[in-house]
Amino acid sequence: MVAIQLAKLRGAHVTSVSGASGLEAVRAAGADVALDYRRQPLDLGPPYDVIVNFSSAFPYERARRHLTPAGRFIEASPTIPKFLGSMIANNFRARKHLMLQTTARTAALQDLAALVVQGKVRVEVARVYAFEEVAAAYAEFEKGGTVGKIVARGP
Repeated sequence: MVAIQLAKLRGAHVTSVSGASGLEAVRAAGADVALDYRRQPLDLGPPYDVIVNFSSAFPYERARRHLTPAGRFIEASPTIPKFLGSMIANNFRARKHLMLQTTARTAALQDLAALVVQGKVRVEVARVYAFEEVAAAYAEFEKGGTVGKIVARGP
């Protein structure tokens, strides 16, 4: 949801693919188009400059035909084989398969916090757990399908 909002703040046209339970949330976050991945055939529409794969359910091999000639496919949760394979294969292809790599930078986190304080970015909290319930929180996260963040409150 935060990625949608950040993309919209930068002027992007955003198409989001979600389960039926998340469609309203991605629209509320600013997605221009919201598609239910369970409806088949899934019509993704025109080619995209960037596809960010947060679910890992949409492999590069399927996504590349939906990219513009110089498009980028970004894997948010890459496996080591995907990471290594893309490093080699990207030398020979125009449509790149990239891995999301982040480094926490104070200035970037302060900028993001300012956007939240200003109300330009909203963080939806699905459920708050006590710190002692962190195992249950993680189990809910692993189950998938949660719309919003799962939070474990410290002691």
